[in-house]
Amino acid sequence: MATVCVGIPTRNRPEYVKEALQSVLNQTYQDIRVIVSDNASEKESALAVERYIDQLGSPLVSYRYQPIDIREYGQGRYLFQECREDYFTILHDDDTWEPTFLETTVGLLEGDASLDLVTTDQYVMDTEGQRQPQLTEEYGEYQGRRQYQEGVLPSILEPLFTYGFFPITGTIFRAESLKRSGLVDQDCGGNYPFEFNLFLRLGERNMKAYFAATRLVNYRFHRTSLRATEAKGLNREILETYIKLVERRKFAGAMERKRRQSLAAPYRNYAILRFLDNDRLGCYRYLGKALHVSPVNWKVWVYTVIACLFPFMIKPMFTRKLASSVKR
Repeated sequence: MATVCVGIPTRNRPEYVKEALQSVLNQTYQDIRVIVSDNASEKESALAVERYIDQLGSPLVSYRYQPIDIREYGQGRYLFQECREDYFTILHDDDTWEPTFLETTVGLLEGDASLDLVTTDQYVMDTEGQRQPQLTEEYGEYQGRRQYQEGVLPSILEPLFTYGFFPITGTIFRAESLKRSGLVDQDCGGNYPFEFNLFLRLGERNMKAYFAATRLVNYRFHRTSLRATEAKGLNREILETYIKLVERRKFAGAMERKRRQSLAAPYRNYAILRFLDNDRLGCYRYLGKALHVSPVNWKVWVYTVIACLFPFMIKPMFTRKLASSVKR
């Protein structure tokens, strides 16, 4: 049996997924089993991927077709359910690994049995796969990866709530640790925030994460990525799921303050959705929640003033933004 189960979820991206898969087969560490899970792609796209894998003739790779769209939560659950190996990792179909990604991360896990996961730094590349140095620096700063040095992180929750920090596509997990965490909350589905949910469960169980500061993943920015189409501030499904996930948790001390503060923006944006649904009381209720968890947040105060004193401005300001938040 292989040591690492590599899951590659894909949907209607035949050219990108070929690059992702090839980057796995180019790894210097080859004790792997790869599952390409096709999430109800259109017929032409699915056939292209299946034929490509058949032509590879690699015993390391198998292709599975999901007849209905099970989205990111479904793909994650399916791939982890198929894992029989010691380690588990997911590579998104539009990203690629550097050749030493697995050699480095598996080596760290095997060298320290107390580690539950290893996450790495990333490059940012464009649609054509060309690295973008400025975007790499900006995204690294945005995700907080310049705030931490190589080594064991003090916690998972602190960088998760503060920056997001963890990319599932650049992280390898001890499979037993994911089993103990339950992977994700059972009543959640859809796409984003699957990754946040997974790391949240690991963090609240005090799992141990190692940050490898070397850039070993190429993260692709393009207009059809979930980041571009669904991670929008006014996506109802995202807001409702995030609020549910965070509201049901409670921590202590500084972490509890971070948890509460992380709800300010979702509450604020959900208040706007309530207003656009002609639920004025619901709008005020969620603005009140936002002020309660983060009373010095200036954006919450601006939204509150507009909703209370200039409500006629809300629809012109936010209807177009709402339309750009794609819900698949």
